[in-house]
Amino acid sequence: MNKGNRHTWPVRLLSSVLAGVLLAQGGAYASAEKLIDKYAILFDGEEVAYESQPDYFEVLASWKEAGYTEADSLTPDIVMEAAAYSAYGGAQPAPHSVDGKSGILFDDNTEYIEWTFEVPESGLYELKFDYYASGDSALSMQRAVLLDGEELFSQAGTIHFPRSFVDETDTFINAIGDEIAATSIEVRAWSVYTASDMNGMYSSPLLWKLDAGTHTLRLNYVDQPIVFSRLCFTPPAEVPPYEEVEAEYK
Repeated sequence: MNKGNRHTWPVRLLSSVLAGVLLAQGGAYASAEKLIDKYAILFDGEEVAYESQPDYFEVLASWKEAGYTEADSLTPDIVMEAAAYSAYGGAQPAPHSVDGKSGILFDDNTEYIEWTFEVPESGLYELKFDYYASGDSALSMQRAVLLDGEELFSQAGTIHFPRSFVDETDTFINAIGDEIAATSIEVRAWSVYTASDMNGMYSSPLLWKLDAGTHTLRLNYVDQPIVFSRLCFTPPAEVPPYEEVEAEYK
């Protein structure tokens, strides 16, 4: 699972289907999760072992219980230039410049890209990406995030990078009284995105535990090409008190 295998989603889907079928036939196990852990799935002729990942909520709670706190706001950002990668799998990422900024194109010819970085102070950090959408699809771009070769929680396997759209036309009422939705077009521009749960289950960006010292960050290809300029671990953004925000609107 942690080798940059782009079959992550099919493997998980097939695992879930297998679990559901077998449970429906006999209910021999207490949960589908336990059943999935006992099986390997054949995909493209390759046997792929599957082990379920813990949820972010559980992992974050265990980190806090162990004494980890959010990195101090004065801690400097840990910046990685995308082109300064330390390893990759598959085809070498191609240099790519667009709108006056340089980066690298990460498409399905490249299985993974890895960077090595130094952490000055242990703590919980946010992970930000400076990216530019690529490809002809309207689908969001997705990558799996591994720290030191490990997906720390299930949500790390599907970090998505949204595309931006604007309405090209106005909504209108047709001849029979039906409202017709506006036509949208994609707007391409460099964007900064903080890694978050793609299902919106958590209101704040995901946090990542980093101990002081040397680490690796790996992105595995999941879906859609993308251009990266830089990646950055930062102290979590400070959320102002409600009263302070409310006062701005008075």
